[in-house]
Amino acid sequence: MSIWLVLGLAVLPALGNFAGGLMAEFLNTPKRRLNRALHAAAGIVIAVVSVEILPEALARISPGIIALAFALGGLAYIAIGSVVEKLQTGSQSGSGMGMWMIYIAESVDLLSDGVLIGTGSVVSVSMALVLAVGQVLADVPEGYSTVANMKDKGVPRSRRLLLSVSLVIPVLGAALIAYFLLRNQSEAWQFGVLTFAAGLLMVAAVEDMLAEAHDADEDTRWSLAAFIGGFVLFVLVSAGLGSQSQSPSEETGHSGKSAGDDVSLQMPAAPYWPRRLCVATARVATVVTKSLASGHPVSRSAGFSANTKKPGTEGPGNTCVNSIQASF
Repeated sequence: MSIWLVLGLAVLPALGNFAGGLMAEFLNTPKRRLNRALHAAAGIVIAVVSVEILPEALARISPGIIALAFALGGLAYIAIGSVVEKLQTGSQSGSGMGMWMIYIAESVDLLSDGVLIGTGSVVSVSMALVLAVGQVLADVPEGYSTVANMKDKGVPRSRRLLLSVSLVIPVLGAALIAYFLLRNQSEAWQFGVLTFAAGLLMVAAVEDMLAEAHDADEDTRWSLAAFIGGFVLFVLVSAGLGSQSQSPSEETGHSGKSAGDDVSLQMPAAPYWPRRLCVATARVATVVTKSLASGHPVSRSAGFSANTKKPGTEGPGNTCVNSIQASF
């Protein structure tokens, strides 16, 4: 995967965060709107972890590694939060220190985004793309919340904009470091780091985003609808991009072979329905071609009952399937 593509995907969360900040700059920021935006962001983050990261990790590495990595990620976020709270409590500089605490918290969040995208880029282009899009969706309301809080603390607009722009640094740095450190490592390391970042993000969503939403305004049915909508939105985006098309049985093969035993199985999975459509079209084309060559009429069962080979392994369907896989 090109390093420029990694950088391009990594900059997307920072752009989403900046866009949310601009919305807070030029629009009113009522507490009710902030509450709903943070509920939507929490729903998206939880969907990223539960729909995109953990199922892939469970299919590739042992549950013990997943449990350990997730726990370490959650504990890391708790430790960072404790340090930030101590700094904020011990400071006497008022809004100035409060501004930096907000900035540090947002930087940590974008660092985790960068780790996700950099590690996902090592695994597959499709996973990196879905993770980047998911983080963009979550970072728009987060950027809105960050700038709204800075406005409440009296931070000047020029400084708010400068800080929002500078948030691109942690996400790009984390993505590059994760990409270069993990691109030649085993799947255990790659998915372990992904799960570590997932644990960090999950704690952030439950403890920080939702807590801040509750502090901003009282929850209503619209708050719950925003949370559900955020979750559903990411699931639809993930399904549309085709990241979740490959089942564990397809990954290992029906014979029990691992992906490392067959080079063809190491390619990213094409979306399920387009792949099946290509295979079906190729079979029909094979039957028609054989019929025309032999001069016999086409039989409904000709070429279908005998064709029991795994789709995509050989035959006309392979070109179509591989072309879809190459596009992902």
